[in-house]
Amino acid sequence: MNSLSMVLRKSGHDIFQNIVEVVGVSLVSSLILLPGLFFMPPAFGVIYLLFTAMPSVASAFYMINQKKNRKTFKYSMFFKGFKKFYGRALIFGILLALLTIIPVSSWWYYITAKTMLSLIIAIFQSYFYIMILIAFVYIMPIMVIEDKGMSYSLRISLKLLLDNPGYTIGSFIQVVTVSALLMVTVISIPLLFIGIFSIFSANLYENVLKKYEEIKQ
Repeated sequence: MNSLSMVLRKSGHDIFQNIVEVVGVSLVSSLILLPGLFFMPPAFGVIYLLFTAMPSVASAFYMINQKKNRKTFKYSMFFKGFKKFYGRALIFGILLALLTIIPVSSWWYYITAKTMLSLIIAIFQSYFYIMILIAFVYIMPIMVIEDKGMSYSLRISLKLLLDNPGYTIGSFIQVVTVSALLMVTVISIPLLFIGIFSIFSANLYENVLKKYEEIKQ
Protein backbone atom coordinates (compact mmCIF):
# COMPACT_ATOMS: atom_id res chain seq x y z
CA MET A 1 0.00 0.00 0.00
CA ASN A 2 1.45 3.34 -1.07
CA SER A 3 1.37 6.54 0.94
CA LEU A 4 -1.27 9.21 0.36
CA SER A 5 1.34 11.48 -1.23
CA MET A 6 2.10 8.75 -3.78
CA VAL A 7 -1.62 8.50 -4.59
CA LEU A 8 -1.74 12.27 -5.11
CA ARG A 9 1.21 12.12 -7.50
CA LYS A 10 -0.31 9.22 -9.42
CA SER A 11 -3.65 11.05 -9.61
CA GLY A 12 -1.92 14.17 -10.92
CA HIS A 13 -0.20 12.08 -13.58
CA ASP A 14 -3.48 10.39 -14.57
CA ILE A 15 -5.28 13.73 -14.75
CA PHE A 16 -2.54 15.21 -16.95
CA GLN A 17 -2.58 12.20 -19.28
CA ASN A 18 -6.37 12.29 -19.61
CA ILE A 19 -7.01 16.02 -19.30
CA VAL A 20 -9.21 16.17 -22.43
CA GLU A 21 -11.45 13.40 -21.10
CA VAL A 22 -11.43 14.90 -17.59
CA VAL A 23 -12.73 18.20 -18.97
CA GLY A 24 -15.18 16.49 -21.35
CA VAL A 25 -16.68 14.21 -18.71
CA SER A 26 -16.92 17.06 -16.18
CA LEU A 27 -18.61 19.28 -18.75
CA VAL A 28 -21.15 16.65 -19.80
CA SER A 29 -22.05 15.97 -16.16
CA SER A 30 -22.30 19.69 -15.40
CA LEU A 31 -24.62 20.28 -18.37
CA ILE A 32 -27.04 17.71 -16.96
CA LEU A 33 -27.14 19.66 -13.68
CA LEU A 34 -27.38 23.10 -15.32
CA PRO A 35 -31.20 23.33 -15.52
CA GLY A 36 -31.63 22.66 -11.81
CA LEU A 37 -28.98 25.19 -10.87
CA PHE A 38 -29.99 28.13 -13.05
CA PHE A 39 -33.24 27.69 -14.96
CA MET A 40 -35.74 26.21 -12.49
CA PRO A 41 -37.47 27.73 -9.46
CA PRO A 42 -35.56 26.81 -6.28
CA ALA A 43 -38.03 24.14 -5.12
CA PHE A 44 -38.12 22.37 -8.50
CA GLY A 45 -34.38 22.85 -8.91
CA VAL A 46 -33.65 21.03 -5.65
CA ILE A 47 -35.91 18.13 -6.65
CA TYR A 48 -34.31 17.96 -10.11
CA LEU A 49 -30.80 17.90 -8.64
CA LEU A 50 -31.83 15.27 -6.11
CA PHE A 51 -32.81 12.95 -8.98
CA THR A 52 -29.88 13.74 -11.30
CA ALA A 53 -26.78 14.89 -9.37
CA MET A 54 -25.50 11.64 -7.89
CA PRO A 55 -26.40 9.51 -10.94
CA SER A 56 -24.44 12.03 -13.05
CA VAL A 57 -21.42 11.68 -10.77
CA ALA A 58 -21.68 7.88 -10.93
CA SER A 59 -21.88 7.99 -14.72
CA ALA A 60 -18.85 10.30 -14.91
CA PHE A 61 -16.97 7.96 -12.58
CA TYR A 62 -17.89 5.06 -14.86
CA MET A 63 -16.60 6.87 -17.96
CA ILE A 64 -13.35 7.98 -16.34
CA ASN A 65 -12.73 4.46 -15.03
CA GLN A 66 -13.19 3.11 -18.56
CA LYS A 67 -10.63 5.57 -19.92
CA LYS A 68 -8.20 5.09 -17.04
CA ASN A 69 -8.19 1.33 -17.58
CA ARG A 70 -7.76 1.72 -21.36
CA LYS A 71 -11.18 0.30 -22.16
CA THR A 72 -13.66 1.55 -24.75
CA PHE A 73 -14.40 5.22 -24.14
CA LYS A 74 -17.12 7.28 -25.80
CA TYR A 75 -18.99 10.28 -24.48
CA SER A 76 -22.24 8.53 -25.34
CA MET A 77 -21.33 6.09 -22.56
CA PHE A 78 -22.48 8.75 -20.11
CA PHE A 79 -26.08 7.71 -20.74
CA LYS A 80 -25.19 4.03 -20.39
CA GLY A 81 -23.57 4.70 -17.02
CA PHE A 82 -26.45 6.98 -16.00
CA LYS A 83 -28.96 4.21 -16.66
CA LYS A 84 -26.83 1.42 -15.19
CA PHE A 85 -26.10 3.11 -11.85
CA TYR A 86 -29.19 5.32 -11.58
CA GLY A 87 -31.05 3.41 -8.86
CA ARG A 88 -28.03 2.90 -6.60
CA ALA A 89 -26.72 6.42 -7.08
CA LEU A 90 -30.19 7.89 -6.47
CA ILE A 91 -30.42 6.09 -3.11
CA PHE A 92 -26.96 7.40 -2.24
CA GLY A 93 -27.96 10.95 -3.22
CA ILE A 94 -31.18 10.84 -1.21
CA LEU A 95 -29.28 9.49 1.81
CA LEU A 96 -26.74 12.31 1.55
CA ALA A 97 -29.51 14.88 1.18
CA LEU A 98 -31.34 13.61 4.27
CA LEU A 99 -28.14 13.60 6.30
CA THR A 100 -27.26 17.12 5.12
CA ILE A 101 -30.56 18.39 6.52
CA ILE A 102 -29.36 17.53 10.05
CA PRO A 103 -26.45 20.03 10.37
CA VAL A 104 -28.23 22.65 8.24
CA SER A 105 -31.31 22.60 10.46
CA SER A 106 -29.11 22.58 13.59
CA TRP A 107 -27.25 25.73 12.53
CA TRP A 108 -30.49 27.37 11.41
CA TYR A 109 -31.91 26.69 14.87
CA TYR A 110 -28.77 28.15 16.49
CA ILE A 111 -28.99 31.32 14.37
CA THR A 112 -32.64 31.65 15.41
CA ALA A 113 -32.30 30.75 19.11
CA LYS A 114 -28.69 31.88 19.78
CA THR A 115 -28.37 29.79 22.95
CA MET A 116 -25.37 27.84 24.21
CA LEU A 117 -27.32 24.58 24.02
CA SER A 118 -28.25 25.14 20.38
CA LEU A 119 -24.60 25.94 19.58
CA ILE A 120 -23.42 22.72 21.23
CA ILE A 121 -26.04 20.72 19.30
CA ALA A 122 -25.03 22.37 16.01
CA ILE A 123 -21.33 21.64 16.59
CA PHE A 124 -22.04 18.03 17.57
CA GLN A 125 -24.31 17.49 14.55
CA SER A 126 -21.66 18.97 12.24
CA TYR A 127 -19.01 16.64 13.67
CA PHE A 128 -21.38 13.70 13.24
CA TYR A 129 -22.05 14.75 9.63
CA ILE A 130 -18.34 15.02 8.78
CA MET A 131 -17.72 11.55 10.24
CA ILE A 132 -20.47 10.14 8.04
CA LEU A 133 -18.99 11.81 4.95
CA ILE A 134 -15.61 10.26 5.79
CA ALA A 135 -17.30 6.85 6.09
CA PHE A 136 -18.72 7.40 2.59
CA VAL A 137 -15.32 8.00 0.94
CA TYR A 138 -15.15 4.60 -0.78
CA ILE A 139 -18.82 4.16 -1.70
CA MET A 140 -18.64 5.53 -5.25
CA PRO A 141 -15.58 3.51 -6.35
CA ILE A 142 -16.99 0.33 -4.80
CA MET A 143 -20.36 0.93 -6.44
CA VAL A 144 -18.89 1.60 -9.91
CA ILE A 145 -15.58 -0.30 -10.07
CA GLU A 146 -16.92 -3.40 -8.31
CA ASP A 147 -20.46 -2.91 -9.67
CA LYS A 148 -22.00 -3.51 -6.24
CA GLY A 149 -25.25 -2.41 -4.63
CA MET A 150 -25.64 0.49 -2.24
CA SER A 151 -25.90 -1.54 0.97
CA TYR A 152 -22.81 -3.60 0.14
CA SER A 153 -20.85 -0.48 -0.86
CA LEU A 154 -21.80 1.28 2.38
CA ARG A 155 -20.83 -1.72 4.50
CA ILE A 156 -17.44 -2.21 2.83
CA SER A 157 -16.70 1.53 2.87
CA LEU A 158 -17.33 1.61 6.61
CA LYS A 159 -15.09 -1.43 7.14
CA LEU A 160 -12.28 0.20 5.15
CA LEU A 161 -12.61 3.35 7.27
CA LEU A 162 -12.40 1.42 10.53
CA ASP A 163 -9.42 -0.59 9.26
CA ASN A 164 -7.62 2.44 7.75
CA PRO A 165 -8.76 5.51 9.74
CA GLY A 166 -5.68 7.69 9.20
CA TYR A 167 -5.50 7.03 5.46
CA THR A 168 -9.25 7.57 4.99
CA ILE A 169 -9.38 10.81 6.99
CA GLY A 170 -6.33 12.11 5.11
CA SER A 171 -8.04 11.21 1.82
CA PHE A 172 -11.17 13.10 2.83
CA ILE A 173 -9.13 16.17 3.75
CA GLN A 174 -7.44 16.05 0.34
CA VAL A 175 -10.80 15.90 -1.45
CA VAL A 176 -12.06 18.89 0.55
CA THR A 177 -8.83 20.80 -0.11
CA VAL A 178 -8.94 20.20 -3.87
CA SER A 179 -12.61 21.20 -3.94
CA ALA A 180 -11.82 24.45 -2.13
CA LEU A 181 -8.99 25.25 -4.55
CA LEU A 182 -11.23 24.65 -7.57
CA MET A 183 -13.88 26.96 -6.12
CA VAL A 184 -11.38 29.84 -6.21
CA THR A 185 -11.97 29.96 -9.97
CA VAL A 186 -15.68 29.20 -10.38
CA ILE A 187 -15.24 27.92 -13.95
CA SER A 188 -13.02 25.08 -12.67
CA ILE A 189 -15.96 23.39 -10.93
CA PRO A 190 -17.94 22.46 -14.09
CA LEU A 191 -14.80 21.89 -16.19
CA LEU A 192 -12.63 19.86 -13.82
CA PHE A 193 -14.17 18.85 -10.50
CA ILE A 194 -16.13 15.69 -11.37
CA GLY A 195 -13.34 14.30 -13.57
CA ILE A 196 -10.65 15.01 -10.96
CA PHE A 197 -12.82 13.60 -8.18
CA SER A 198 -13.41 10.41 -10.20
CA ILE A 199 -9.71 9.77 -10.84
CA PHE A 200 -8.64 10.61 -7.29
CA SER A 201 -11.37 8.47 -5.68
CA ALA A 202 -10.58 5.49 -7.91
CA ASN A 203 -6.87 5.72 -7.08
CA LEU A 204 -7.60 6.01 -3.35
CA TYR A 205 -9.72 2.87 -3.44
CA GLU A 206 -7.31 0.87 -5.61
CA ASN A 207 -4.43 1.84 -3.34
CA VAL A 208 -6.14 0.78 -0.12
CA LEU A 209 -6.93 -2.61 -1.70
CA LYS A 210 -3.18 -3.20 -2.16
CA LYS A 211 -2.91 -3.58 1.61
CA TYR A 212 -5.13 -6.67 1.53
CA GLU A 213 -3.42 -8.07 -1.56
CA GLU A 214 -0.08 -7.80 0.27
CA ILE A 215 -1.53 -9.60 3.27
CA LYS A 216 -2.72 -12.50 1.08
CA GLN A 217 0.78 -12.83 -0.36
